[in-house]
Amino acid sequence: MVRENDAPERPLRLAPPFRVWDKRLLVFDLDGTLYEGTEHFDYYAREIGKYLPEEVRAAYERDYASSRSGRGPVKFGDVYDYAKDVLYRREGSGERYRAFRWDGTPLDDVVPASAFVTQEKRYVPVGDGWWLPLVIALHYGVDVPALEKAFLATRAYMQSPAYRLPENPRLQRFFERFKERGGVLALLTNSPEEDSRAILRKIGVLEYFDDLVFWAEKPQKTTEHMTRLLERFAVSPELAASIGDNLVNDIVPAKRLGMHTVLVDPHNIAEGHEADLVVPHLTAFLDFACGQESHGDRASHG
Repeated sequence: MVRENDAPERPLRLAPPFRVWDKRLLVFDLDGTLYEGTEHFDYYAREIGKYLPEEVRAAYERDYASSRSGRGPVKFGDVYDYAKDVLYRREGSGERYRAFRWDGTPLDDVVPASAFVTQEKRYVPVGDGWWLPLVIALHYGVDVPALEKAFLATRAYMQSPAYRLPENPRLQRFFERFKERGGVLALLTNSPEEDSRAILRKIGVLEYFDDLVFWAEKPQKTTEHMTRLLERFAVSPELAASIGDNLVNDIVPAKRLGMHTVLVDPHNIAEGHEADLVVPHLTAFLDFACGQESHGDRASHG
């Protein structure tokens, strides 16, 4: 595992080394991966708040604010079981998760990470800022239709001129170079098509993708989608990589298929072995890729 832009001492994954430019297929998540804005998460939280009864709205807002800063009941990296109203949190650096009540009381229930990659939609991995207000709202009794309305209102805002999302020339150049070398790019997102395309246009990369999957229903259908992509482009798993910000949605299923993985980890969730490369944001991934390309060019020219 390599962790970029994190600490002076960067532990290196021993074997096999992860090289971006050796890959034939890169599968990207969208939100939290291909752009770095966070303003929309607070907008989403406010939209959700409109559907809460007055008597619990203050508690919801308090829990959201404290969890957003890392001091609340919900932590990034948790998995929420809304059937039981408990949070699962990883124990140490392993792949086992212990259940906790909302007030932080630990329970005896301990499960492996693989338990969450099932067809059951009761498990909600809190891998990025979208899931934080959603999980807190579920705890306080907001129903799924209301959450969907709040989500679509937020995505509509993100499509509007009021939401500023600049083009990313470095990402565009990386995509160009990767495709010039014969690589294939795919998008795999849980977000709806219309506004996802609008966001991709804003950052200037829509035209580079060879395959786009919207409403992907990750993690339940991650393996199904990735298997289809590998078959469609005739790429073996070791020549493909999944790049995303959610361990359960983007990383665990890809690893089980034998793909390489890049975790975008702004909240420092990863312990060090979960992905081949861990970066705090997209810019760090581009730095890593450009550094590898420059080194490769120097090596090829002696």
